[in-house]
This record gives sequence, C-alpha cells and structure tokens, in this order.
Amino acid sequence: MNSLDLVREEFKPYRYTLVNTATIIDSSSGRLVLKKENKDLFHLFNYLESRGFDNFPKVIKNFGDRDLLYEYIDDYNPINEQKLLDLESVISSLHNKTVFFKSTNIDNYKEIRDVVLENINFLEYNYNLLFKEVISHEFMNPSQYLFARNFFSIKRAINYCRENIHKWYDLANNNNHERVSVVHNNLALEHFLSDGNKTALISWDKYTIDTPVLDIVNLYHKEYLNYDFSEFLSKYLQHFELKDHEKLLLFVLLRMPLLCPELKFTVEDTGRVREVLDYVFKSEALIRPYDTPQE
Repeated sequence: MNSLDLVREEFKPYRYTLVNTATIIDSSSGRLVLKKENKDLFHLFNYLESRGFDNFPKVIKNFGDRDLLYEYIDDYNPINEQKLLDLESVISSLHNKTVFFKSTNIDNYKEIRDVVLENINFLEYNYNLLFKEVISHEFMNPSQYLFARNFFSIKRAINYCRENIHKWYDLANNNNHERVSVVHNNLALEHFLSDGNKTALISWDKYTIDTPVLDIVNLYHKEYLNYDFSEFLSKYLQHFELKDHEKLLLFVLLRMPLLCPELKFTVEDTGRVREVLDYVFKSEALIRPYDTPQE
C-alpha cells in the first residue's frame, strides 16, 4: 500500500490537486500536502525543532521512503516588501540557531578562492568578447549601444570581485575553524508562507550545511529585480553578525555580475541587457554603504 492509499484510508479525502511535485489533499480533517522529498527532511525537521526553530510546515505523518504528509499553510500576506523583511527575521533565526564551527584548513580556503577566481575570469572573458563584438559595428542598435555605454560598470564590478576575493583569502586563511549552519539553499518569496498565525519556509529539498551567506546570495539573485534589499541586508547583518571575512565573501558574491549568454544584441535584446545592468547597478548601490568609511 503506497502513501496515497494510506492517506485515503486514514483521512478520507474528497479532492486531490497536483501542484508541481506535491499533492494537495482536501479532507474532513482539513487541507494537507503530500510530497516525496529527495532528501531525508524528517530528520532535518526534528533537528531544527531541537534547536528551537519551527518555521517549517508541521509534519503530520512520515510514511518512510521520504514521503511526508504536511499541514497546509495559506499565504495571506499581500505586501511582498513586508514579506521580504519577515523572511529576513526567519532566515537570520535559522542561521543563529544552527550555526557551529567546523575544522578547516588553508587548502579549503584556497579551493574557494580558486573557484571564485575561475568564475570571475570566465565572466571577464565572455563580457570582453561581447564588448569586442559590439564595438565592431559601425552603427549600433539600441541594445548594443546600451551595453557599450555601460560596459565599464561591468568591468568595475569584476575588478571589485577580483581584488576583494584576494583580501578575503588573506583574512580567512588565518582561521582553522569555519562557521557553518543549516542553509535553506532555495530561498525565494514564493517559498515563504504566512497565514497570519504561522510563518514557514517550504521547499527544503536543496538544504545543505555551509556558510550562511549562500542563502542571502541565492535570495538576492532571485528577487533583485523586484525589491530594494538595503533594509533586508541591514537587518540581517544586525541579527546575524558576520565576521569580517564572511562579510567580504558575501559582498564579492553579490557584486559578481550575472552572465547572460543568450545576448545576441538584436533590437529585442534591450530588456535583457537592462537586466544585466540593473544587477550591476543595484548590487553596487547595495554594498556601497559598507565599503564607505563611516565618520
């Protein structure tokens, strides 16, 4: 008997709705969600509860083989700007309640530095190729002109990242312990629900144990076009105080330009060029207050 058959037997559902990989079940006991996870989330949730963190859907039943039956949480918050700040409160709580130090060595820091430098060099090479292609035209179309006019803003961001990943390495390699925590690793506003009584993160199937800054970077990449992150970042740094080298790594990862390999610089590509440039300008403005010496 599979998990859905067991749900039928125990909860007597009267309607099923398939949403992506989950089945929403309406029953006399209320609305439930049945989902097969690709990781052992049951034990993760037990661990999180033991750390005093309960911002995830309550597990009603564990069927084994990673089939979990959850409570259903409606999302009633219509103001996404406020929802973003509520998410900050939850994610800083997750990091604070699960953070610990693990042993590390200089080779691990070298590996991180080298991976970041490889990405920086890849970005620089590809954006240089795009620039050479654009300026080879005697007459530029709007997307080409927009890119060429702002190309050195992209270069400035790349130079910032290269300079500061070396600074990060000089700071970090003196530490033989690294701070890590449970990282949700799939943050987005659509994965944060609030029904007025409970706030919960869903879609935990990509969770990992790593540096907490990954959650902030992943969320920013998904939501930067829609929201101002200045208050979010300010509150996060107040609630979860990063070490100097952790903060520097965060800023490098945030400033690194996004690569847009689909750019062909037709007239229709103006919007896509604007997305690339918006990321460069917004991330620079976001980090500038922390790079400017305060009186």
